[in-house]
Amino acid sequence: MLPQLFAHNFYFAFAEVEYNELNQRLEVSLSGTAHDFEAAILKEYGYTCKWGKATLTSKDTNIIENYINKHLSFHYDCMSATSNAVETCSTIFHLEGIQFNKDGSFMCFLSTPIQTNSMKNMSAQFDFLMELFPEQQNKLTFIYRDKSHTLSFIKPQSLSIKLEE
Repeated sequence: MLPQLFAHNFYFAFAEVEYNELNQRLEVSLSGTAHDFEAAILKEYGYTCKWGKATLTSKDTNIIENYINKHLSFHYDCMSATSNAVETCSTIFHLEGIQFNKDGSFMCFLSTPIQTNSMKNMSAQFDFLMELFPEQQNKLTFIYRDKSHTLSFIKPQSLSIKLEE
């Protein structure tokens, strides 16, 4: 009888998010295991991205962005477009680039505009790959004005980021 083989017992993803005050953007680098990401996209969208190609197709990019935006988001106070009322807004990240490494990992680079006055009451959701891998553990480091805040996600949840002005 042959022993069962597993690629790995633990699943991790890491995100580093920095607020660029000059450009008023959140800039993100997201890393994890490429075959896990590919499996999640296949399960959720029934689509296999062309990881090995030099450039991704627009369909690849749209699916990657959709998946990431569903599983990595920030919620914050913002001013209503139609009144002076404060409402809750959510980020929508745009894929700036993606890199696949020989060790089987990937790194996505994303960004989204966000106003400085939105930074006080912010929460983060980072359940990337958790629907496919229940043991998934994600770590998010948020950098704002040379201070970093690290959040650990071990189940689907939303965590607050406490920022000091």
